[in-house]
Amino acid sequence: MAKQQTSKKANKQKAADAKRVSGRTFDEQLERIALRTVMIVVLIQMAVTLVFGPRGGSIAMVGSPDSAAVRALLSAAVIAAIVGPIAYVRGTRVRNDKLPKEFHQDYRLSAVPITIAGVLVTMLAVSWFYDVLNRAFEGAMFNRITLAVLLSISSGVVAYAVAKTMAHLRASGMLYLVVASLMGTLLLAGAHNENPYWWEYSFSHLGMTDSNSKAIFNIGLIFTGILMLVWQEFFMKEFRV
Repeated sequence: MAKQQTSKKANKQKAADAKRVSGRTFDEQLERIALRTVMIVVLIQMAVTLVFGPRGGSIAMVGSPDSAAVRALLSAAVIAAIVGPIAYVRGTRVRNDKLPKEFHQDYRLSAVPITIAGVLVTMLAVSWFYDVLNRAFEGAMFNRITLAVLLSISSGVVAYAVAKTMAHLRASGMLYLVVASLMGTLLLAGAHNENPYWWEYSFSHLGMTDSNSKAIFNIGLIFTGILMLVWQEFFMKEFRV
């Protein structure tokens, strides 16, 4: 009897050790993949900026369609749209392999809304970063080399953050993404609204027929609603509801 209990404890310990090793292996693998992704993104961003960057002059931090902030936003959107779904699918597959079939996540239906929300949140974060940077270095101008270094660093940070976040996306992370998507939709629609005092009415004013930002507001709410449905599936699967 004592031997059986000892054997059971040993098996449980082995299972726990295997689980820790498996998790650690995935984390280490993810870290390597994320770092490789960063290196690739930095090199591509550096090459693109050096080839297509300003040659005869300098560009401003913000304030023009060709500014550093606009270039960074476009790069961040492309990175999040490519790296995000790959990392999410990879992380979901690894978690599914460790769970019974009835608790598997169906990433085929959730990958698209999660990717769109990830792109939106990433662009908001990058825009806020460049807004703060512009306030700290007001009037700063960048030549081609300086711009390439700045965009390469910011693109590398975005690639690393997106890869790590999406690969470990759980119910709590999905909830944060839903909230960020909702707030991002409101802020983006408010920023593009031609009436600076729209907030004196209500948030729903942004989606009215006479609002020039109604498309942003309504489409953003639709995707946020889809994300909430995806989050519900995450919640029920993760907490066995």
